[in-house]
Amino acid sequence: MNVSKDGAGSGSTGRRITEKLSADALRERTGRDWDDWFSVLDAWDATRHTHAEIAAHLRTEHGMDGWYAQSVTVGYEQGRGLRQVGQSSTGDWRTSVRVTALPDGRTQLGLAHEKLAGAEAVATYRAFWKDRLNALKALLEQPGPS
Repeated sequence: MNVSKDGAGSGSTGRRITEKLSADALRERTGRDWDDWFSVLDAWDATRHTHAEIAAHLRTEHGMDGWYAQSVTVGYEQGRGLRQVGQSSTGDWRTSVRVTALPDGRTQLGLAHEKLAGAEAVATYRAFWKDRLNALKALLEQPGPS
């Protein structure tokens, strides 16, 4: 398998998990940053393993919490060109959008759109649903009748 070390892929959309979860925050929770975890997984030859196998390896061999094991696995797969942003480990394409509504800041609206045709559809529907949820948020935040 020929795997890109920089994970560049045409048509990728959104932000990679390595951009959402900082190296400092990852190090604080797991004892290693992104570069360290990528080195550990490269040494294990993780590009030859499935998503589930990589996450299980991180949990069992490195004692990593399940959420972080999933996050590091996705970050590694994106970083090594095994998947693009918006693509699942099975190759399906999906997007999700969430907004915080109402002045109390405790109400969240979210949705997921699955089985999309590819990266372009992910970008298109993400923008569409973000616009629609923001419109709904604006309606919900309007003052009610007196």
